[in-house]
Amino acid sequence: MKLVDFVANYLVDTAKIRHFFGVSGANIEDLFFALSPANRPNATLILAKQEGGAATMADGHYRSSGRVAAVLTTSGGAALNIVPALGEAYNSYIPLLAIIGAPPTSLDGKGAFQDGSGINHTLNLEKLLSNVTCYCKRVLAPDEMADTLAESMIAIRYHRRPAAIILPKNIQNSVLSKVNFRPRLISNRSINPLEEIVFPTIVGPTTIVFGEEIVQENIVAKAIMLAEIMQANVLVTPEGKAAFPSDHPRYRGIAGVMTKSRSEISKLLGQTKNFLLIGTKLSFMERYGLEDFFKRDESFVTIINTTVSYWQGANGIYINVPSLGRAIAKWISSLNIKATDPSTPLGCPDQKTTLTTPLDLENLQGQISVNHIGDLLNSLQSDSKESINWVIDAGNAVCNAVREIQIKRNSNTTFSIALGMGGMGYSFGAAIGAYMGNNQKTIALAGDGAYYMNGMEIHTAVEYHLPITFVIADNSGHGMCVTRDQLFLNNDSLINRFDDVNIAASLQAMFGERIRAFSAATYEEFFALREVLKSRPFHGPTVLVFKINIDEMPEFLPFNDCLAKEINNPAFRQLKIKYSPLSISTERSC
Repeated sequence: MKLVDFVANYLVDTAKIRHFFGVSGANIEDLFFALSPANRPNATLILAKQEGGAATMADGHYRSSGRVAAVLTTSGGAALNIVPALGEAYNSYIPLLAIIGAPPTSLDGKGAFQDGSGINHTLNLEKLLSNVTCYCKRVLAPDEMADTLAESMIAIRYHRRPAAIILPKNIQNSVLSKVNFRPRLISNRSINPLEEIVFPTIVGPTTIVFGEEIVQENIVAKAIMLAEIMQANVLVTPEGKAAFPSDHPRYRGIAGVMTKSRSEISKLLGQTKNFLLIGTKLSFMERYGLEDFFKRDESFVTIINTTVSYWQGANGIYINVPSLGRAIAKWISSLNIKATDPSTPLGCPDQKTTLTTPLDLENLQGQISVNHIGDLLNSLQSDSKESINWVIDAGNAVCNAVREIQIKRNSNTTFSIALGMGGMGYSFGAAIGAYMGNNQKTIALAGDGAYYMNGMEIHTAVEYHLPITFVIADNSGHGMCVTRDQLFLNNDSLINRFDDVNIAASLQAMFGERIRAFSAATYEEFFALREVLKSRPFHGPTVLVFKINIDEMPEFLPFNDCLAKEINNPAFRQLKIKYSPLSISTERSC
């Protein structure tokens, strides 16, 4: 048996990987052929337009389905193209497998085209990829392959991070005489066995911050039950948006930088005595604006997750568990007993305070605001229980979308956002992977800058007739950079602005009847297009371009903090930035 056939058999039949995303080339073509539909009809091989897009497809596939996918690339620039996507997956704890072809080992260090062996002053690809994976190995002999495959799958499932296998051309085409599995032990994390954990007693008003691990472990129902028993206010992190339904009476909004203002946080958390941070690493983006509350003498903070915590205070406890679902179930069991004892009242009343306010869409007129995009996207849902894959990119439009997009109860809605590394253009490939993961309605949001970087994965959606809606917020520039220039530098150099381009018309001209692309600059135009989208089903990708003003400031807590400081600065008032004075809190400057 050729080694590539063994690899294909292992990945499909043993590892149960069903979706492969990649771009072919001289040093990966043999494995591409082994996994082609003619040879592996029970697997799906998707040809991407760029290797980085293929890797984000594998990322998005896992986030929507919980199943590991693989990315296949050839050597050289193709291998380097997947580094940003692997970095995103690594920082976000997303498991995927990357298999990278390489020149024959006989040419290592001898001037091979795209040599990544690290020999004789060449690029050491294994060392490079080891920084963005939990396991990386360059296979140098055929009899190493079985162990390498087994070890890589153990590693990615245990550490929930990507793994990479570098496979030289001559090794791929070698013949295996026999296969012996002897996978070495993957290093263990230091964790507390559940039976040794003593959970703190919670008495008084409580706020829970749920993070992405709630979604990754598929324990949203347990999270809801815990919040109801404790009568707690609930915030979710941006990455954990789908960890708690937005229409639940205990839901209060988004934690961190995407909150509108400090005054809203103060109203909500001012009386909180206990903070439970569950399933979140609590990165800077997630804890911004909350740290002052965590540090109060009268507050107590409990962090429970399976990975790491980026913040630990003196007035709290950090509990690292092997299984978040089992830990929550154990705590629920103990709280049920305590909740029946009137001497130990739990939680806080069902308050109406929330960090999100429903928008009356029908009364909006004029130019579309960057701060209403999430509400407009909500209106694209067919009904209140529809399951959607939301895939969100980096940029100004993200702030409102993350805050306002509704995650409905009793739906299978997923929510993916590129906050591991914040790479622009993530959503185009990730949306394709998300749809392939569960075949449900998928809506991706990105800016025009992200589209120019990686937007041609739309062509992949066209090729495979995928009914994905790509929403592009077009402000003719890098909006976040323009806002930062004006806010933090009191300057607008114009370098981050683009010439205006009709993205919708260009895509329609490129793909013809295989795509439908529309542009809307006003609410009236959007409402008309929305009726077209709902009344005329289309079996292929849809692109909806929102034309927005680059000088409008998004509701982003660090921006509001800085604006509170600069509002009376004469030099600042000469800039073009547009803002709403009602949204500004002057409690703290930047």
